[in-house]
Amino acid sequence: MNKFKLFLLLGIILSSFFASAEDYFWVGGQGFWSDLNSWRTITGQIPNEVPDASDNVIFNENSFIAPFDTVFIMTGNPTCNNFTVQNIQDTIVFVGGSNTSTFTVYGSWTMHPKVRNEYMGKIKFTSGQMGNTITCAGARFPGDIWFEGTGEWILQDTLFVYDSTDWKYILGNMMDDPYDPPTLPNPLIIHNNGRLDANGQTIICRGFATIGNKEREFDFENSHALMVGAWTLSAENLTFNGNNSFILLGGTGEMNNFNGDDIYYNDINLYWPDGGIKNTSIRTHMRRVEFFGGGALDGKKTAGQLGMFTIDSLFMSGAVTMSGIIGNSINAHYSDIHYTLFKLTYSEIFGNN
Repeated sequence: MNKFKLFLLLGIILSSFFASAEDYFWVGGQGFWSDLNSWRTITGQIPNEVPDASDNVIFNENSFIAPFDTVFIMTGNPTCNNFTVQNIQDTIVFVGGSNTSTFTVYGSWTMHPKVRNEYMGKIKFTSGQMGNTITCAGARFPGDIWFEGTGEWILQDTLFVYDSTDWKYILGNMMDDPYDPPTLPNPLIIHNNGRLDANGQTIICRGFATIGNKEREFDFENSHALMVGAWTLSAENLTFNGNNSFILLGGTGEMNNFNGDDIYYNDINLYWPDGGIKNTSIRTHMRRVEFFGGGALDGKKTAGQLGMFTIDSLFMSGAVTMSGIIGNSINAHYSDIHYTLFKLTYSEIFGNN
């Protein structure tokens, strides 16, 4: 096949793809995602199928009838291109999904302050395009969100990934509210591929992980992460920018760093009663680390897998609990810690240099 015919064939394929892409508008108030009567095309027609990977779904001022109208997303694995909620007048609710269902989004995600998102399935962002955006507008993701494509996602505001609506209590007290227990266990943000740009925004979640060996970029400059859970970072094939950032790990939150040369963070706080930072086959550089309770800096000491730390200022307070004292420890080879203050309880240091 000559080049002209090949380009012509590719042009026909792309033309047919974009020709089939449509804007789907939700109508009629409360209804089921799988019900074609709840959707209209730009021409006002009922579509022949539910939204697919090339279709944009839009919920607007003409979509709903009464406060708390609910969109039931009971389809096993729904999909769309861009997901947009705009100009709605009353509170609306999204429900459905489970820990075995996946909602795949190939474009941008835009919520609205009047949205109550109770969709419990995994949201998988899959795109090969740059410039995709994520806007929560105060709404949360109560299930996991995954970044799987080779494209780019740029946060436009605070990213909420939480199983409880009472996240302020949880973060303020570093514990769960017994009157608002989690509805799903520990929803996470998983960054497996592509470019994630925190864009100077705040991430509030149960846990965060950028892992795997695919090409990834995580721009965390000027951004905050607040979580009761674990932060996990694999530096293999990762470009990371943590300049002027802040990470708060509450409860028994841990930070795990591995498989790389040097990663540069800024400030990290680990709250009461216990926490830790573990390094394996990596050196992390940090401006300021403070343990507001017990916990440890733990660098692997096995030859070839050394975990090392460079820290400008380290503060360790220890904790006294009903079960006894929780101390602090530093256990690593060849670390470089410039200023250290142990405030309250016993501490132990093991290592070289």
